[in-house]
Formats: sequence, structure tokens, C-alpha cells
Amino acid sequence: LRHGGHYAFCGMVHPDSQLSTLTGETIIRKCLTIRGVHNYTPWNLSEAVGFLEEFMHDLPFDSVLSPMSFSLDRIDEAFAEAFTGRHCRVVVNCNDH
Repeated sequence: LRHGGHYAFCGMVHPDSQLSTLTGETIIRKCLTIRGVHNYTPWNLSEAVGFLEEFMHDLPFDSVLSPMSFSLDRIDEAFAEAFTGRHCRVVVNCNDH
């Protein structure tokens, strides 16, 4: 995050959720704003998808996704890849069979 940046967390309600390398020192020195969101509504998901569509060419979303995608019939492989911790999110393509 850049100096003075804002970061919103949603969907990280698992007790083992961690913020990677983000430290208290980083938050203080960079004057970051962090907000947690819980119990979001279906319209929030629609807004999030709209945000991704609008900024897909402007922001480095690829940097947080697995470079490969998995079809649903390879879901066990997708979970195995997720458990390695190499990627923030592993891509599962529900349209591939």
C-alpha cells in the first residue's frame, strides 16, 4: 500500500487469517487506514464485481491470483494449490468442464 492508502478486508473471518507481512509499524509509518467489513449483502458482491470490471486494466489484480486456473473437475488440485500459500487467491473457472 502506498503512503496514506486505504485497505478494506472482507471475507477474512477464518481464525487463521493473517495479513501476510503487514505489520503495525507499516500501518503507523505509512498512515494507513484499514477497515474490516462483516455481514456484507448481495449488492456488495455486485459492486465488487463492477469494481473489478472497471479497473481490470488499471490495477495489478493478476499479482494476487494464481497464474493457472482450475476447472471444477480439478477442484482438489485447486485446494492443494491454495494450501501452499503461494497465491492470495487460486482461480477456479466454473465454465470449464
